[in-house]
Amino acid sequence: MIEIITIAICAVVAGADTWTEIEMFGSNKESWLKQFLSVEKGIPSHDTFGDVFRLIDAEEFQRSFMR
Repeated sequence: MIEIITIAICAVVAGADTWTEIEMFGSNKESWLKQFLSVEKGIPSHDTFGDVFRLIDAEEFQRSFMR
C-alpha cells in the first residue's frame, strides 16, 4: 500500500493527472523508485492505482497526509 501511495504522490508532484499517467511515471522511474521502495511485483497497473484510491476515504487521507 505504501508503495502505491508513494508512487502516486511522486507522480502527481511531477505533473501526472490520471491513473495511466501515474502508471507511466512509475514505469519510467522504476529504477529510481527501487532505491527506496520495494516494488518486487513491478509497478502497479493504472487499474490498481484507481482501485486502491477508490477504497481510501479521501478526507481521512487528506488529514493523515497533512499531519
